[in-house]
Amino acid sequence: MATPRLIDVTQANADARAGANKLRVVFIPWPYEMAGEWITKTEQWNHGTGNKFEIVFFTPNMPSRAIAMANDHPNATIYLRGHGAAGVADIQVKIGEAVEGQVQQMNKLHITEACDRLIASGLKKSFAGALKFFHCYSGTVMDAGTYDNHVANIKSNNTTVKRGYQAGGLSRQQRDQFTKPLEPNKSIARTAADYLRGKGFRSCTYYGYLGPLQSEYADEGGGGWHKYVDTSNLQGTALVGTVRASLGRVQV
Repeated sequence: MATPRLIDVTQANADARAGANKLRVVFIPWPYEMAGEWITKTEQWNHGTGNKFEIVFFTPNMPSRAIAMANDHPNATIYLRGHGAAGVADIQVKIGEAVEGQVQQMNKLHITEACDRLIASGLKKSFAGALKFFHCYSGTVMDAGTYDNHVANIKSNNTTVKRGYQAGGLSRQQRDQFTKPLEPNKSIARTAADYLRGKGFRSCTYYGYLGPLQSEYADEGGGGWHKYVDTSNLQGTALVGTVRASLGRVQV
């Protein structure tokens, strides 16, 4: 079931650019050896659309040709991929195959670090296209009750970690690893957009999504393949159920 949530503070209630994109780049902010999940899922996008998407994974010290092209293209869109959650600033990728009875290994990346990797891959301040944070819940925040519980859980966790460290049961490295940061109730997309605008990236348009996203293109009964988002439990909207992603995203 989708998390109860609210739409983050937005600059527009709909995506005025829908259908106008001519160059589509998917940026995966992990190196090749960690990016397999998102490479595979984006290859499915290309299978369903006739290769409309340029796939770029993060390669240190190597700017991307596709991102360089996007810098000079007014109708370019860059999708940044990763798993997300309402009001949490981290995105994730699954590492390796799931093994029954074992916890799926994940790699977590703060959204601002993902933005830094996009910049290192060649994004320029002149980029005037759309930057779409294709993560579940990326345009939403927790509702008041959910956020209060979130804060309480983090404080409880950090108190336990601190006591474990003081008692000698945890090393300093373990303490730092297990301590969770307490961040404001702010969407992934707005956290990223504020960060990038602060670095001078003010010519582009930023978008976040309103619920759990389907990772791959699908046909929900309309006879065509599209990207979809689940809007159930989204408060303050007329959207109902699963809708096309172009309807379930907002400008931040």
